Amino acid sequence: MNRRNLLELLTTAGLVTAGATVAAESSGSSDHDMQNMPGMQGMHDHSGMMSKYPDLIQSTSKCVNSAEACLAHCVAELTSGNLEMKNCAITSQDVITACTALRQMAARNAPRVAEMAAVCGRICRDCEAECKKQEAHKVCRECRESCGQCAKACESLAA
Repeated sequence: MNRRNLLELLTTAGLVTAGATVAAESSGSSDHDMQNMPGMQGMHDHSGMMSKYPDLIQSTSKCVNSAEACLAHCVAELTSGNLEMKNCAITSQDVITACTALRQMAARNAPRVAEMAAVCGRICRDCEAECKKQEAHKVCRECRESCGQCAKACESLAA
């Protein structure tokens, strides 16, 4: 499975999880009602449960925010003809996808957080390297910094 397929799978899983959560919250459904939703059999309501990964959630959130700003800047630069920003835009989008998925998994204490953190850390390192090439742009510097911090958090968890 290549990285793109993995990210598509993780994005879909995240959307399903988010959709189920929104549906449950909006309908005031019980744990039993959640059991009747497709793909939710065997799950329990852990809404009061705290995440074991608060630092990872904070790090991925910061990384997503800075990558979104970087991506918006890259798109503006690309639109004006600066094709040097292409790879920076691509890696920023990858970070947004991976860190969002990891953040969601960490928030619910998913069993494969450490494995996802290993992949996410590598994706953050890729973005960090690309943003370093664009140091003249403030948003790229900020993205590089947050990707480096997030990569460290991911690597320490994955180790």
